[in-house]
Amino acid sequence: MPWTPQIAYRHAEFGEDYDTLFYDFAGGWGNWFMGEIVGEYMLFNANLDVDMLRFSVAPRGDLEIGAIGYRFRYHDTEAAGASHSDFASEFNLYADWSITERLSLSGIYAIADPQQGAEERFGGNDDTAQLFELYATYTF
Repeated sequence: MPWTPQIAYRHAEFGEDYDTLFYDFAGGWGNWFMGEIVGEYMLFNANLDVDMLRFSVAPRGDLEIGAIGYRFRYHDTEAAGASHSDFASEFNLYADWSITERLSLSGIYAIADPQQGAEERFGGNDDTAQLFELYATYTF
């Protein structure tokens, strides 16, 4: 049914030696990369405990829009060289549009707010990170 909301919660734990060789976009936003900024560009889902809350709606069969919130904490603060386990909070807004059977357009805006564990690891840098991605996919 159009506009039927979907809500999902996920908790994941990644050890220090998690192998990012197996990264893929299988399953959509938040299913493989946990966080477009923290999981994909900062810590690569290694040495992390992640809580994710995802909400999405599909107003039409060819369009899905949603929001994802993350809380990132170090799995092992000693291995991270930090005394605080809280690393960052991240919020993502996304839209996926299937223009045709073969062509789709996706966009996401993400913002990550570093916490004390991130500031310790990155030398006191507490700058908020933002990201905007827009890409098209053509399958043949």
